[in-house]
Amino acid sequence: MAESKKFLSERNPMLDVQVRMKVSASLKRIKHKPKVQGGNGRDLPIPHAMLVRRFPTAAVEYAVKTTGMTGERLPTCYKLDLAWPSLKLGVEVDGNSHSTLKRKAQDQKKDKALRSLGWTVLRLSNQEVMEHLEACAQTVMCTISKLKSITLTP
Repeated sequence: MAESKKFLSERNPMLDVQVRMKVSASLKRIKHKPKVQGGNGRDLPIPHAMLVRRFPTAAVEYAVKTTGMTGERLPTCYKLDLAWPSLKLGVEVDGNSHSTLKRKAQDQKKDKALRSLGWTVLRLSNQEVMEHLEACAQTVMCTISKLKSITLTP
């Protein structure tokens, strides 16, 4: 069984960089945009979708690689709900599950790792976004402005 999987993976044309570049160019040429989805192919939760509509230029479900970082064990990447990679700004929209002690510890570990890579992470709750979208958007826009002024200052 392992041999057949290996054989199939060796025959996968997408493993060839030139093939991937051609496919990418073709998709760009036809202006292909995949439907924005959440983790594991599911639709985005409503609060995430609200922020995506409010900030259409943000990268959605953006993966930040952590490979090469030393210290405690980390996953190979951390995914941010929304991100502005050029500013190293990420926004996390947290649901009720983030109120448990275990999840809070995981979030702190993630935030610490991302900060060590130069990222700023804003955490908003689902409830905040649902009830106070404009205030949340204002927080994001203020942070973007601050980060832009920092990156533009010589």
